[in-house]
Amino acid sequence: MMKMVVTGTGRCGTGYMAKVLSGAGLPCGHEEVFGPHGWNPHSKLPADSSWLAVPFLPVLEMAHCSIVQVYRNPGAVISSLLGIKFFSTPSAYRNFIVREHPELATMSEFDACCYTYNVWNRKIIGYADLVTNIDDVAWEKIIKLTGSTKLDLASAIPEVPQTYNHRHRANLDTSLIPTSVWDTYQMLEDASSGT
Repeated sequence: MMKMVVTGTGRCGTGYMAKVLSGAGLPCGHEEVFGPHGWNPHSKLPADSSWLAVPFLPVLEMAHCSIVQVYRNPGAVISSLLGIKFFSTPSAYRNFIVREHPELATMSEFDACCYTYNVWNRKIIGYADLVTNIDDVAWEKIIKLTGSTKLDLASAIPEVPQTYNHRHRANLDTSLIPTSVWDTYQMLEDASSGT
């Protein structure tokens, strides 16, 4: 039975979250339960950190699984997606999100990245038990959500650099990012701070 799912957009820090939680004593996969080919119902992991979990959030919510939304500044996410050429390189990951949103297939790479930041984050927020910025993770609240008193985050956090799973980023003029994306970011910031 899944206890917790951490999710967000691609390139938002789910790999980092999985590494820290596992190091602290909560075995947490990174796209091991929720991968580009769907949900692996045979996994015994109590937690998974994956942007690919989003289509399954209604079922996870009904199963009383804690859902943590992690996000980061849109400039960082979009420049990373552009840097790895996410939408112009064929992959199972690209196919996954295009199946969910076929309109992405006809967008420019930049527009697809901006659209994804908006639509994916807005899909998650209604299900999230906790919203947290990757640059200031609400670890104490995450511990409460797990219901465990045995997690050793104090030891795990210093062992995992925040640049874990860092990829090439494209040079991006953030002034080109549409206002709607910054509105989504502000919505996440407000939810994170509880306002």
